[in-house]
Amino acid sequence: MSPAEVTAAAERAASLKTTPATERVELGHELRAVPASHYALQLAAMQSIAVARNFIDEYEIHDLAVAYETVRNDRLWYIIVTGNYPTSHAARQGIDALPANVQALKPWVKSYGQIHREMDRAK
Repeated sequence: MSPAEVTAAAERAASLKTTPATERVELGHELRAVPASHYALQLAAMQSIAVARNFIDEYEIHDLAVAYETVRNDRLWYIIVTGNYPTSHAARQGIDALPANVQALKPWVKSYGQIHREMDRAK
């Protein structure tokens, strides 16, 4: 995903309104277009979309981050990720390109294959 695509995705995610699941676009749907063999950096996981949006606002990462929904232990979670790297090594190196306040969060590498599986659990 290019920086412009990530920016557009973050703006779309931030503008989603709460509507019945059958009427809304899947949160983070653009992440599905990324090959499962690629990697992202996970920044955080929240149990509220409002808290996730506040996190993105607080860290000023609208142009970097995308949130998606998953279910863990029968609870809805909002996972915030950034980047599209061809290898896990490239993803680890990508941490150094993040703003210092985001690096301080200790982002970790996650495969898009895992992201796609997690998104499937929220359906």
